[in-house]
Amino acid sequence: DTLRTFLNKTDAILNIYKGSLTGLFPAFHARNIGSNRFLSFLGVGSSALNPKSIKTGLDIKFGKKGFLTNRFGEKITYDQIREQASKYQVTKGFYGGDVTESVPKLISESLGKKSLNPLEWGRKVGQNIEQADRLTLYSAFLQKGLDFKDAAKQVDKFLFDYSNLTNFEKSVMKR
Repeated sequence: DTLRTFLNKTDAILNIYKGSLTGLFPAFHARNIGSNRFLSFLGVGSSALNPKSIKTGLDIKFGKKGFLTNRFGEKITYDQIREQASKYQVTKGFYGGDVTESVPKLISESLGKKSLNPLEWGRKVGQNIEQADRLTLYSAFLQKGLDFKDAAKQVDKFLFDYSNLTNFEKSVMKR
């Protein structure tokens, strides 16, 4: 029981430390974009670096209308992509996991809801980047002719799925 209390307090301190080292700094987000592009390149090749493909992912993420055409000539609307991405949880895994969820909550509770919370802002930026990159890769796999389910599996294969950690990784390795 004493050990559990100690670890819980240690986790709280580490989460604040980790949150302040990541979400607050644009360089962290830029590195995250770069690593996502590299990992996406391993999955779909040069289309991962194509500005048009990146814009497609952003347009899908932010609710714009449009469509893409797969290699079989079939048109897939952005609405269909969003619906299927939600169904297959393409954007479920986002950067930072419990660090980016618990630290902004702690600060908001300490400072009051109306206070500017830079860690909350950083979490939202990181989450938007991660989701847009995942949707960019998802749409690239759809353009290659994969069905919605297989494209989602490929996204999880090439981009880190933060929600798919084992209990050991969540409770021990995060330290």
